[in-house]
Parts: sequence; C-alpha cells; structure tokens
Amino acid sequence: WILSHIELGRKILGRMKLLGIKPVLQGYYGMIPADFLKKFPSSKIFEQGRWGLTFERPQMLDPKDPLFSKISEVFYIEQEKLFGKCDHFGADPFHEGGRSQGIDIKNGAQVIQGMMLNYN
Repeated sequence: WILSHIELGRKILGRMKLLGIKPVLQGYYGMIPADFLKKFPSSKIFEQGRWGLTFERPQMLDPKDPLFSKISEVFYIEQEKLFGKCDHFGADPFHEGGRSQGIDIKNGAQVIQGMMLNYN
C-alpha cells in the first residue's frame, strides 16, 4: 500500500510539472508519534488534545527543542529522495484546532519556515 501510494504521488507530481503547475509538498512542523516521549523523554512536546471524544490529535514537538531541526532535516531529505526537489512547502500546525498554549508562535513559525527555506 505504501509503495503504491509513493508511486502514485510521483505520477501526480510528474503530471503537475508537465502542465506547468508548481507542486506544494507537505512541510514539517513538529508532528510526532504518540510514543515519542518513550524514546526521547527529555523532549519538549505539546499535547494537542482530542478530535471530538475519541481520536487523539498528534502531539507537537517544540520547534525550540534540539531534536526539531534534526527530525525536520531527515523529513526533507527523505521526502526529496521519494519525490524529487520541490520549490514550495506548506504547513499549518493548527489547521484543525489543537493547543498553542506554551508555544512561542513567532519563534516556531520562524524555525519552521527556516527549515523549509533550507530545502527548497
């Protein structure tokens, strides 16, 4: 399933480029798996609460955490390996709600954008 979707993504991006459309790929903004703290207990994360009553939102790694830039770098390198060079990235840490308490929004945005600019 994963490999077929990677191939589908490549086909879509290839067609977009043939049509003169500049794709916007997903940028990294700090979303991490639920068990992240088990492997990295000293990391600074922000709980994002639930969607409704049942689904847990993914936690967010503080952009000021030293692991943020390392994970972000790996994300962009691996994404480029899969889909090629990209000129545009998009990311919205709070697009479906979530919590921003304790997050330095201005600094976080600067770090997220800075990492995007390093890889476009």
